[in-house]
Amino acid sequence: MEGILKAKNIRVPAKASIWYVGTSVISKIVGLLVTPVFTRILTGEEYGAYSLYMSYLGFFSLICTVGFSASVIYKGLQVFPEKKESFISAALGFNFCFSLLICILLFAFSGVLGISRILVLILCIQLITDSAVGLSLMEKRYYYSYRTVAFVSLFEAVGAPIISLILLYGTSLGFVAKLFGLLIPATLSATALVLGIIQKSKRLFDKEIWSYLFHRSLPLLPSVVSAALTSHVASFVIAKALGGSALAKYSVTHSVGVGLLLLISTLGASLTPWITRKLAAKNVAAISCVTDVLFRLFGAATLFLIALVPEAVAFLAPIEYSEAIYAAVPIALAALPSFITSVVGVGLVFLDLGGRVSIAASIGAVSNFLLSLILIPSLRYIGAGTALLLSSLITSAVSLYYLKKAEFGSILKLKDTLSVFISVSALGIIISLLYNYATPRFLLLLIPAFMILKTLPTLKNLIREK
Repeated sequence: MEGILKAKNIRVPAKASIWYVGTSVISKIVGLLVTPVFTRILTGEEYGAYSLYMSYLGFFSLICTVGFSASVIYKGLQVFPEKKESFISAALGFNFCFSLLICILLFAFSGVLGISRILVLILCIQLITDSAVGLSLMEKRYYYSYRTVAFVSLFEAVGAPIISLILLYGTSLGFVAKLFGLLIPATLSATALVLGIIQKSKRLFDKEIWSYLFHRSLPLLPSVVSAALTSHVASFVIAKALGGSALAKYSVTHSVGVGLLLLISTLGASLTPWITRKLAAKNVAAISCVTDVLFRLFGAATLFLIALVPEAVAFLAPIEYSEAIYAAVPIALAALPSFITSVVGVGLVFLDLGGRVSIAASIGAVSNFLLSLILIPSLRYIGAGTALLLSSLITSAVSLYYLKKAEFGSILKLKDTLSVFISVSALGIIISLLYNYATPRFLLLLIPAFMILKTLPTLKNLIREK
């Protein structure tokens, strides 16, 4: 891949994004390929228990990211140019203490979670190792060390299912085998990366850096908690209201529908340092061009994803899991406003308006929680997806309002973005109504294919820019 990118004269930021997105796609494919094995070996209740654990892991992992928010870390590397190496090591110490605090609270209130203390212990170790890996890779992304990021990501993506399958067939651990499959490669990655940081600087505590991290990260806590609730509250409500078997069915459909969101998150992580630099240079126009092209591409990808949902779910799980397939439509569409929120959030944090990000996310989380309580008991899986979509739209709208109020400049072509979203949503619903008719469903994909072709000339020019 490296030789191809050099031959094409692609700039480093674009090259890094290609590597990150490519790695994310491969990781996602690996995960999808092994999912059918687990859904057929484990019972519905067992897979539901595993899904509940993963919801807790996702929820608390997001909260732990408060200790190493991308925008805060990237700006910190600019604020402390003479302390770049000690900044990362000090951030590692700060992040470890924050994660440890979360784990202490988890043990204190483990009875509320409804899982055993052994699972809470596994959860805490996973949180600490994932946080260490996340911070380490964030530094690598800032300096565009994309090959290291790709290697670690692929090592964990491939290692986890292999270890899980070995333990699942060789022991009687049941779904806990999958948990150890996640934990072992993450621990190995964390050990190697942390040793690399400590070799450069052993200073895990720096009063000035810790003070910076505390005062910049603390305002983001409400937004991170809100984002965690938005992502996982549906799983908690479904488990409580509909049971573990229903959660298993929703989880499989959710894993398909949220596939695009994972790509957006990966690309967002690679774009954040680039956006931060453009904001520092006051080159807002460049950001709006990139976000417009990416939003159109994501819109087209969303339609392809929606069209393939029946086949994807049939491949991933037994026939009874297809009960939840229509929930994938609003779940997939929710990725689009989430992309807007992530881009706008970088701008707000750059302007030292992290508190506004928290307010927007809190409003979205409360909306999602209330909508989930109202819609899931009556509409079941579709209600969960609809609650996610509506709350994502609310969060992005509030974030855009705050950025416009700051009079910084538009980092989005808002009218074009809104037009694309409405068109994609309408076509996505039409496609879902044709889930029982494969031929007309796939013929409609000529429209998003045309959308992709139309953006290629612009995209080609953009990836050659610095």
